[in-house]
Amino acid sequence: MTNLVTISSEKEIAEKVKAAQLAKSDWGKLGVEGRNPYLEKIYKTIEAKKEKLAKLQSQEMGMPITQSRLDVDGALQYFRWYLDNAAEKKKILQEMYKLAPKRLKDMPDDYWEKKNLLCSLEVTLFYIDELENQSDRDKVWEAWHVLGGSAPSYDTIGIRLLNYLFTSLDTISDFVDKYPKLIAFGEFK
Repeated sequence: MTNLVTISSEKEIAEKVKAAQLAKSDWGKLGVEGRNPYLEKIYKTIEAKKEKLAKLQSQEMGMPITQSRLDVDGALQYFRWYLDNAAEKKKILQEMYKLAPKRLKDMPDDYWEKKNLLCSLEVTLFYIDELENQSDRDKVWEAWHVLGGSAPSYDTIGIRLLNYLFTSLDTISDFVDKYPKLIAFGEFK
């Protein structure tokens, strides 16, 4: 099979990496509105070739064609959702960044959690207790609900809950000692 693949030299690889870095910068400068027409074309191309992609997936992965079709359709649904909601998502994330903790805003501009607005939302959610106004906390939770968050953030929520439980053990213990008759098999009466 290697006779079908052109192997690049180190110089060609370096040139391609440099070109990709320049393209990334240009792509970022387009903004959501500028990128969407290009992404729409990609979406339409994938949609037009979805049966071919499903067959390829079935051949490569040994999946039944019906499952492969569902996978491709599912990917297209996600793609469509992001195309249709990218501008609104960005607007929500920019609003949430205003509520981000100072420690994040003080980080260098190239800090990954500062560059990625969804990561900034995750950090804000982690430090939500530092927000003074309940209405701001509600805005963060609503944004989280609308945008979906990511799996690592559920770990963050779990850590926060464990931290809360750990710091509350003395209070819980005092309550149990003071009101033992109110506790029955771990249930509050």
